[in-house]
Amino acid sequence: MSFSASTCLSYTGTTTLTDPIRIFSNLNNIVPFTSVTLNQITSCPLVLTGIPDGTTTIKIKSANNYCCDIALTCNDLCTTCDLAFDVYSTNLISRLVAGNLTGSCVNNITQYRINWYKGVDTTPIFTSGFGADFTPYNYTHPLTGTTSPLVYSGTYTPVIDRVKINGLNYSYTGGAGFIQANLDCFNTSQIDVEAFDCTNGSGTSDLPQYTHRVQFSGASAGVTPLPLTATFDLDSSTDYFAWKFQALGITDSLKISFISSSYPNPIILEYWKVGSTGNVTSAELTTLPKSANTSSFLSKVTSLTALTRNFNDYLTLEVIPNQFNTQTTWDFYFTCLNTFDCSSCLNDYLNTPYKIKKSTISVGSPDSCGKRTLSYQLSGCTNTEINNSDIGEYMLTNIGANVFTTVTNVGADDITSLKTLNEVFYTGSTQCSQRTTNTLVFCEEPPNTNTIGFKKSISGGTGYIEMTFSDLTDLAAFKSSYDTRKVGWINDPTNLNYYRYALLGIPNATGSQPCGDPGGMTGYGIHFSSVMTTGGTAPNYTLTMTMPTITNSLAPYSLCEVGCNTVPQQIVTNVNIQSTGTSNNTSGFIISNTGSRYTFPFYGTEYVTYDVQSGKYTGGTLNGTLIVNNSLNSTIPFSGNNSPYVQIPSLSSQTCDFSSVGELVDSGNQSQRKNIYAYNYRIEILNPPDLTAFSIKTNQIVNGARTTQNFPITALTYSGGTVTYDDPLYTY
Repeated sequence: MSFSASTCLSYTGTTTLTDPIRIFSNLNNIVPFTSVTLNQITSCPLVLTGIPDGTTTIKIKSANNYCCDIALTCNDLCTTCDLAFDVYSTNLISRLVAGNLTGSCVNNITQYRINWYKGVDTTPIFTSGFGADFTPYNYTHPLTGTTSPLVYSGTYTPVIDRVKINGLNYSYTGGAGFIQANLDCFNTSQIDVEAFDCTNGSGTSDLPQYTHRVQFSGASAGVTPLPLTATFDLDSSTDYFAWKFQALGITDSLKISFISSSYPNPIILEYWKVGSTGNVTSAELTTLPKSANTSSFLSKVTSLTALTRNFNDYLTLEVIPNQFNTQTTWDFYFTCLNTFDCSSCLNDYLNTPYKIKKSTISVGSPDSCGKRTLSYQLSGCTNTEINNSDIGEYMLTNIGANVFTTVTNVGADDITSLKTLNEVFYTGSTQCSQRTTNTLVFCEEPPNTNTIGFKKSISGGTGYIEMTFSDLTDLAAFKSSYDTRKVGWINDPTNLNYYRYALLGIPNATGSQPCGDPGGMTGYGIHFSSVMTTGGTAPNYTLTMTMPTITNSLAPYSLCEVGCNTVPQQIVTNVNIQSTGTSNNTSGFIISNTGSRYTFPFYGTEYVTYDVQSGKYTGGTLNGTLIVNNSLNSTIPFSGNNSPYVQIPSLSSQTCDFSSVGELVDSGNQSQRKNIYAYNYRIEILNPPDLTAFSIKTNQIVNGARTTQNFPITALTYSGGTVTYDDPLYTY
């Protein structure tokens, strides 16, 4: 019985071979079992049929008697090469874990692509791979740790689609340029993935109130990133789903949907675009998807209380990576809750505010410029009591644009239960401060095919920057942003405005990696006395910058011009370290093939201000508040597969009902919130410029809301080193 074989050959010799090319079996070196032409034998793959059974070696012999022997091997590479993953888990919860592909036929397998099948599906749900030869694929190996993708529950089978071993390309399906081979190596070791549920979380060490945490950092190759989706099976007693999601700089989206036999279609409970680059906070109740401009966590509690729930109901948790940036990094905590306690220690102070402990009142000694610090302590909730409440553990967050849920100045010391308040008063003040003017650092999106090179080195003892560009628009972005930052600089070292420098941000992305997570940024500080030179022609434009060092040539300031001697010196130090230091040097040119840069490369300016203030005799308002944003406290379900989505008011609910407490602020827009007061005090100096006699004023608070805002009530009066009057409602 005969069999077939395939291989890929190339002729590298110098002797001319003549047709026909005869093919012999080691079983019969006299009579060839077939003949081919030279063109056929160097076509990949060369498929030979009719090979006599038992053949272990074939001889290829030209008509002019040049020959070579080729040993036959089985095309089951799973067996002959022991193909496997160096890390492989078959029983998992909503993740797939498969490390790097390994084999005994070669030390390192660096080019491969793998198709992943779910259940009995014949179409792969996604592809993974390594190397540049067999792109595109959705995920880059190893799929372990934070690069392990989130998936639906079910059974998954990886099948090696293409692999290069010892210079030969093998394929499961064959085709031009590939040797067909058996690469279905994992059909007896499929991966069984369970859904998340309320009991199978392993807990989180840093935030133990959450039972589950999923971190992901990965990149697709040559294809738009796929959504990562898992299921969360709900218990019938689950009324709330608490979560927090972080996307760092590059935006990613989180969608949470409810699937139930009570409703014919999925119900979208949450849909948020999270991240800081190119994102604007939009949290209106009627908006979907919403957006959170933050590189930190968005924390929220999703209420299920208005939904009809049944056995086998579940949530889908879908993370949609940025569609214009193949590199994504995100972090996702979540847990189910049967109840949510909206009360806290602060409830004890809705009508009887934090009280002033009279014995703690202190008037500090004046400094050399006449400033005094006045301080006192309040009795109230401890930090632990606040942080360990359900509100403290699950709801506190800030996503910009006045959309936040937070507590301000309410956490007292855990041992003494006292909260210290300090305020500085003065008859006049002059101060120098180091300030920063900057724009948000946004990656230029989407990535393009422009080439940008960057190099920082030391030349003649000081820093030197060199840049190359294939496209003039990129050079122009660097130059124009620098020119914008330079406005206000004065080239006179005896003037404070000389002590300014520009902040330059360079993405750490190299090669085909796009700007964004997780590479981050390297920053450079460049004094405005730098000499910038541009030149070149397409496609090799150039920009160079010197990084001069500077010295402090200012005349000495008096001691009461606070900071005016030290702050300019700090600017000098910063500039010189950035120039002469080597920690920000590059090893040759850093080359980006995706035009990786920020929209405003010179994103900021560090400078010195000289501020003169008149006497301060009335203190700032000192509030202790719980602030709850309405949008973050609400769950507004929607239906639909695409925008515009349809709101379902009948299924809406709130995590906590604060309708009867606190003050309503910014009603009718996304920053609508309740400010719930635990105290509201202000110090007023009685006889300026004498800073030792003062009163502490307050507003009456009823159900966490101030009844007045002009501080008509005197809580206490202090003069001559003692309390001369106090109201026991506010003091003890």
